[in-house]
Amino acid sequence: MQPADTDPTPHTGDTRSIEQPLADRLIELAWLLGLIAVPVLFTPRRFLTFYNDPKYFVLHLVAVSIVVAWTFEWAATRRIGGRWILRAPWSWAGRAPERWAVVAGAFLAIAAVISTLASPAPRVSLWGRDYLGLGYELYSFLALLTVFFAVALRVRTIHQAGRVFTVLMISGGITALYAISQDLGWDPIGPGVGYERNFASFGNPIFFGSFLLMASLATIAVTLESRRSGRKGMLVFSTIILGIELAGMWTTESRGPLLGASAGMLAFGVIGATWLDRRTFLAGIGVILVGVAIAVPISLLPAGDEGSTSRNLEEIGNIFDAEEATSIGGRATTWGGALELASTWERSPEESTIRHALRPIVGLGPDMYYYSYPLSIDREPSGAALFFAHVHSYPMQLLLEMGLLGFGSFLALALLVVYAGVTVLRSEKRAGRSDGLLAIFMVVLMAALIGRAVEQMSGVAHVSDLITFWTLAGLAVALAGMSTRPKESRTPERARRTGPRPARGGLSIHAPIVIAVVVLLLGFGLFFMRDVRGIGASRLAAQGFNLIKDGQDEAGFGKYERAVDLNPEIELYVMQVDFMIRREAGNREDPAEKIALNETSLAVLERYEGRDPFAHATQRRIATTELELGRLGQTERFESAVARYAKLADEIRSFPSIQALAADGIVAAGDGMRMAGNPDTARTYTELGLAYADRALALDQTAARAWWVRGVALERLGMLDDAVVSYLDSVAHGEGSRYENAAHKGLARVYELLGDTANAEAHRSLAEAGE
Repeated sequence: MQPADTDPTPHTGDTRSIEQPLADRLIELAWLLGLIAVPVLFTPRRFLTFYNDPKYFVLHLVAVSIVVAWTFEWAATRRIGGRWILRAPWSWAGRAPERWAVVAGAFLAIAAVISTLASPAPRVSLWGRDYLGLGYELYSFLALLTVFFAVALRVRTIHQAGRVFTVLMISGGITALYAISQDLGWDPIGPGVGYERNFASFGNPIFFGSFLLMASLATIAVTLESRRSGRKGMLVFSTIILGIELAGMWTTESRGPLLGASAGMLAFGVIGATWLDRRTFLAGIGVILVGVAIAVPISLLPAGDEGSTSRNLEEIGNIFDAEEATSIGGRATTWGGALELASTWERSPEESTIRHALRPIVGLGPDMYYYSYPLSIDREPSGAALFFAHVHSYPMQLLLEMGLLGFGSFLALALLVVYAGVTVLRSEKRAGRSDGLLAIFMVVLMAALIGRAVEQMSGVAHVSDLITFWTLAGLAVALAGMSTRPKESRTPERARRTGPRPARGGLSIHAPIVIAVVVLLLGFGLFFMRDVRGIGASRLAAQGFNLIKDGQDEAGFGKYERAVDLNPEIELYVMQVDFMIRREAGNREDPAEKIALNETSLAVLERYEGRDPFAHATQRRIATTELELGRLGQTERFESAVARYAKLADEIRSFPSIQALAADGIVAAGDGMRMAGNPDTARTYTELGLAYADRALALDQTAARAWWVRGVALERLGMLDDAVVSYLDSVAHGEGSRYENAAHKGLARVYELLGDTANAEAHRSLAEAGE
């Protein structure tokens, strides 16, 4: 067996004697930086507003750098080359499955763009809805695909592939050690101590586990490469890292990633036994067993005083328990709702016939599933108003947000990658190279991608594991291309160009460099406007939060205002500014000042509404502010508030808590119109509020707020006996809540009107006791 550095086969020949062009070095450095920085970086305590801000910052920087370097390389090639001929995809791909995988990736990118343009809220689909969990919006999605294309088309040597695995091993080892330290009760940087499940630098144990399942398999590739090249020190080191990664995964208690990792290891065993030579396969199995042996004692270390003490196999085995929301059984309800949406493609408000007909093809729009989810089957019996932004199945998420066009492209890409991998392994075995690095790396890649697929059938993809996934998918494509490329063609065409340069003149010689400069300006201009300013806004908002927490409200408010100016896309910043304005309005005695401050608040909220017309929190705040302005004399605001509450209820129709909220607001508007001397409109609003309260109770008979609002509406309509029944139900179901106390007050009023002074006094006493 020959060491890797002298492997004579065409696909693994030593190419280090060929100087790597500058663009190649820059692009490779970019994706390697992304592989280690995106998983490892996060926001230390109270430094930035969002935990994952540094991850998005690095991802977008990596993508922009790749695009700019690639464009300048193209420009340089055009200056010395002949006429540029644009080839059709099928002509370029030929019969190579790995090239067709790249074409499928291009169609996926096009599908994402089309879906964004057809989105009910294109600005949301472009930049993202929630900065706590980006990765599905167009900006980040295209950045991830850029990494995929770069790795797929620019990894030309086996040594580049080895560097990808090595970097993944390093980032996996760092994050796993961090998780173990959190488990032992020590985290000097972040908020990772005191949780039952450890999340290292990912903010969520599921994201961490999903990343580690791929990183641990990449580590196996490093161990086998080290064994083959005779580097015993690296072999021992990488095996120890594997044990640490497996121990770190155990601390997550995340059953999906653990199941995916098990599937990946099993896939390594099956694929390795089939396609690797016996000694290499047994070495890989031995490495896994040693890694497990290292992980077991680490996992049995006693947790810190504030660390986890709850890991046990019984809980891991509850993965199919339908009573547990985070289990596969519990998520079946979410999948049922997603399938319902996939059959109806319903939107609220209703769309035109043409746009609705396009939904199955283009989807609901990137990052828009969150707003359609409440339109599906009833899923909130507890009244918790828990909104899901993810289907908990990555393929189904793509289907709903990007339609059949996006889902079909992704499925084609996945199948082509698998087919290309099998083709490579079959070719390697027939050529007697089943112990070569290409075969080893491809077996590891197939195992990692299979484990990832199993995990993502019930998991949530995040930017930290998505960059890893797309890099590995691109690497599989690159290795497949490498296996069919003869040794002499491994040198890039531009590096082997001989003969005189063709004469070119006029503007055509300058056009490529002009295009490259434009791409540079646009790329880094976009990065500055979106990411640099976004980080600045995040820092200002964090400072504002700290100042308010320390009692310096005015200074904190100023920080938040500047944050909104820098990044008006963040609802959280707008909500904080609105809260501070409304609180100040509540402290004023002069009605004119109250009106002015509430109008300022409304202007702030409506400006954000222009960006995201579906944002629930913004809609609720606007309706509340309109109610307040109506009470302050602007009675025309009541009509707008009622319409907004009705819209909210219709858009979130399967949530009883939202139906009760709408009923409460609409009945309050009716009270306002009654006080303003408009009894007919007041009665209309009250009857409408009663209808929404009944809708809430049809969804959940234990909704205390809905029973209370129903009682208020019936009281206003003069149906006193029915009001008593509703108030009593509110007391029965709202024990300990503010609605119990409000219901006692309502009962005191109604009994007084009915002439039952004894019961009126009793409930009045209960209301006073509850305050």
